Amino acid sequence: MNKKKIYFIGIGGIGMSSLARFYKSQNWAVYGSDGFDTIITKDLKKDGFKVKIGQSSANIPAGIDLFVYTQAVQPQNEEFVFAKSTGREVLSYPQALGRLTSRFRTVAICGAHGKSTTTAMVGKILIDAKIDPTIILGTKVDYLDGSNFRLGQSKVLLIESDEYGAAFLNYFPEVAVILNIDKEHLDFYGNFAKVKSTFLKFAENIKSGGVLILNQDDKTVVSLTPRFEKIARRRKFKIIKFALNKKNSPELKKNISLSGVHNLSNALGAIKVAEVLGVDFTESLKSLSKFNGVWRRMQFRGKFAGTDVYDDYAHHPSEISASLLGLRQKYPQAKIICVFQPHQAKRVQSLFKEFIKSLSNVDFGVILPIYMVAGRDLEKVKYDSPLLVKSLVKKHKNKKFIYLEDKNNLAGELKKYVSENKNCVIVMMGAGSIFEATSELVTG
Repeated sequence: MNKKKIYFIGIGGIGMSSLARFYKSQNWAVYGSDGFDTIITKDLKKDGFKVKIGQSSANIPAGIDLFVYTQAVQPQNEEFVFAKSTGREVLSYPQALGRLTSRFRTVAICGAHGKSTTTAMVGKILIDAKIDPTIILGTKVDYLDGSNFRLGQSKVLLIESDEYGAAFLNYFPEVAVILNIDKEHLDFYGNFAKVKSTFLKFAENIKSGGVLILNQDDKTVVSLTPRFEKIARRRKFKIIKFALNKKNSPELKKNISLSGVHNLSNALGAIKVAEVLGVDFTESLKSLSKFNGVWRRMQFRGKFAGTDVYDDYAHHPSEISASLLGLRQKYPQAKIICVFQPHQAKRVQSLFKEFIKSLSNVDFGVILPIYMVAGRDLEKVKYDSPLLVKSLVKKHKNKKFIYLEDKNNLAGELKKYVSENKNCVIVMMGAGSIFEATSELVTG
């Protein structure tokens, strides 16, 4: 019997690659392409996926049954145009993932920040508790041997539920968690009111008899809780609330190795999910005590000039503040060096003042040019990295900030600062290509 064929336009995306792995596990012939050869595409090719670098209709084999495209794809993309012309089914990533959520007992982890870590925490607990979930994850984890996908034998599906492009409105979970709601993806939503209304709309998708878990340490979630409760009564699902307090915080801190209050909150949210699925608090805590974090979330990468180097995905001011606070708690006496690559021009412009405030916990900040996101940075904005540095220098006169256009000069700048200031720690921060520079530093 011939295998069904699926083609992924933008297979190198972290979510797309995980979904591709799911289809391969279901015995589909999986093909795909991406604009660049990255660590994700290299991993896929190493695992036997047929991946083309560069996007052209010539890449697409005959007889494709289903096309899936990343949300970053532009309408004029040659492969996308060809896919539309075939008469075959063409789905966006969230549409394709949404179909799976209807077939499984889906657990969806939502929120502007902390989704990947919390989803990974839930996954480890459920695996240790023998619940055997299928996991589609937006990062890589050690307990999956560095993968972002796991095929389970139960009916439980665990997913990250992203709000960008209102993707999560395609998902129909039995259990959902809302960790936080923030001014994120304003290039899509336009304003914060639209962000909040879309989270409320997502709650309408929770299945009758299901559960919505809400973080009461987040002010926006708290302000919307009465409206979530109204939806729950109408849709006939249950609401569970969680918050850090004097009783649970010390116990979590004693057992969770990750630094930062935000990770204690993530852990508590994960534990609440596990409780809904029948895992008790003690068992969850035991599992999380052996959780080492996830790829690019304050991940220790090695040393440079005798200095510890971490890699962190933070790219929103709230994430930057939380990550730097956690690093400060871990290294209370150290000089914090942050090499920051801003991600997406519109985000920098929309949250410019917040970025200045979020970088206040840095002793030496090296700001790289903005990573321009394909399909989203379509117009020039005046708020760029040089202006960010100028504003940071003006605001924080007792700290050092520089703009570095050429990352080839990075090692020299860092070596100079480290030699002049003993007891430093370096964090390479951003959602773009900065992790490549991290690799060069720690292996160079």
